[in-house]
Amino acid sequence: MIIKECKECKLSNTRNKIVCGEGKGNILLLGEAPGKAEDMLGTPFIGKSGMILRKLLSLMSLEEVYITNLVKCRPPGNRNPTEEEVDKCLPHLSNELHINKPNIIIAVGRVAATHILDKNQPKRGVLLKVNNVLDYSPSFNLYVSHIYHPAAALYNPQLLSVLEADMRNLTKEINDIRNPHTIS
Repeated sequence: MIIKECKECKLSNTRNKIVCGEGKGNILLLGEAPGKAEDMLGTPFIGKSGMILRKLLSLMSLEEVYITNLVKCRPPGNRNPTEEEVDKCLPHLSNELHINKPNIIIAVGRVAATHILDKNQPKRGVLLKVNNVLDYSPSFNLYVSHIYHPAAALYNPQLLSVLEADMRNLTKEINDIRNPHTIS
């Protein structure tokens, strides 16, 4: 099935545009669902929270990333996607993972983290524990982590410093993975 023609769930009745992932690189940022601006333009993370995320990526020299969402259509009223909607979109996400072959996934926000990291969901879960540092999952050959959703900083500006600290920490860890130190 071609994603541009997807009618697998009820979100197809209310969307303006399907929001496919974009970018390149071995880091995949995974959000939950498109917002209003994304739905209008068909591009992930371009609204207010997207501007925060892109600024953080730029400040941390993490510009070469692939950005996508669990679901590709905006849920009405910016509600969280339902389990059924996520399930219907999982083949699209699997395809993105197959094509892009990331070795690092950063879940953006609670909803994405729950679906990609939850140990109680074996078909999705990659880790038994996770915090805001990179953990390695040998069964998936991936490093995974999560951060607050940038929208949280819109509602609680104090979280912006937490987001910045998390991104600095993740950037350091990503650089350590890319350029491992040799111990003599």
